[in-house]
Amino acid sequence: MPIIPRLNEPQTSDSSDHRFPPDPESDAIRMSAVHPSRRSCLIAILVTAIMGGWVFSENPVPGQTQTVAPGKEKDSERQLQRFMRKKMDASNEILEGLCTDNLPQIAKAARQLHEMSAAEEWQVQNDVIYKQFSQEFRQITADLVKAADEKNLDRSLLKWMDATMSCVDCHRFVRGARIADRQSGQ
Repeated sequence: MPIIPRLNEPQTSDSSDHRFPPDPESDAIRMSAVHPSRRSCLIAILVTAIMGGWVFSENPVPGQTQTVAPGKEKDSERQLQRFMRKKMDASNEILEGLCTDNLPQIAKAARQLHEMSAAEEWQVQNDVIYKQFSQEFRQITADLVKAADEKNLDRSLLKWMDATMSCVDCHRFVRGARIADRQSGQ
């Protein structure tokens, strides 16, 4: 029966050791193992990139009718785009803080997102479901601030994943509402 080295066991060059030279299969396993915090950062980067694509691929104001003057509509669109960019910048700051173990940076950016979620520009729809999404996001960002203030990186990462999923779910809902508005002629 072959001896299988443990991942954290040092390799020895003792000629009586049956594991030297190391088994190529065990090297492949060892090399494919990614540190959990790096894996989490990679997942967070991927989710943030996807979320950013969804944010900027959408029309700015769901359910907006053409009763707004064309010049004012463009101003409103630009204002919302700037607001969305600020949200993405804060999100990127949180992600960077998670990847570099910079808890003060995480807390500062999470506070910024929490404050932004109360801004008028955040309220792109006026229905109960959207308000529920916003309320949940505010609770998650408050929890994220608390975790970062308590110097709990793991909890901060989990709360950031919750915040990201909340964003994706809400954007999915808003897109569905826009489609329904267009189909109903609004």
